[in-house]
Amino acid sequence: MLESKTLAKTPVPDINRWSSSEKKRLIELVDKRLEAEGHQRDQLNSEIDRFVSDAYGLTGKERKALGFQEA
Repeated sequence: MLESKTLAKTPVPDINRWSSSEKKRLIELVDKRLEAEGHQRDQLNSEIDRFVSDAYGLTGKERKALGFQEA
């Protein structure tokens, strides 16, 4: 379980700095993911992972360490 001190030190992307098109794209991906099944769901999960990884500025090495699949 994460402790509150750890969470307080964890950087979180400021979505207020995102463009409206970026916000809209993430909402669309999540909405589609909620309705998807099977292979489509897996593809959307990967796309959401990439989107969020980009928002956090993760490197390819960091993404690999987290187990994210590259497209």
